[in-house]
Amino acid sequence: MTAQDTPAAVVGGGDRTTRPVWPQRLVWGGFGGLVVLGSVLLGLGSPQQPGPGFWPFAAGAIILVAAFAIRPPVGDQPPEEAFSHNPRRLLTALVSMAVFTALFTVVGLVLPVFALQLLWLRVLAGMRWWTALLLSVAVTAFLTAGLVYGLNIPLPPDPIIALLKGTS
Repeated sequence: MTAQDTPAAVVGGGDRTTRPVWPQRLVWGGFGGLVVLGSVLLGLGSPQQPGPGFWPFAAGAIILVAAFAIRPPVGDQPPEEAFSHNPRRLLTALVSMAVFTALFTVVGLVLPVFALQLLWLRVLAGMRWWTALLLSVAVTAFLTAGLVYGLNIPLPPDPIIALLKGTS
């Protein structure tokens, strides 16, 4: 067995070594499992009458599945962070979240979510215009439908939601 066959083989010219992913997966999987177990002990309730453990159960299940379902990058090296070398991107993200928060209370949910999605997908992620537009519309539609119609969450007045509901 050579050094290249081991999980901790030297990668990228010999200056960095990789670590196996399985310990991290076990830790996160164990954490997700504990959250699921604790939420079941709290009581799940039902979607119509959620108990205190309903939302922690959903979060724990997502963590548990993600711990084992997400494939690590090639060579077990984490991808380079886009924000780490460009402080303007980080500043853009922070300012856009502040603007989103301010607009949310004034004009409601739909327009700020759409604008934030479009900005982040096009400017920060560098997606093409059509892809960013389609994803922004889809995310906004699903979020609005889920919060307003699915969960019946009261939100600040929104002219687009009022138009969709047929109220003024």
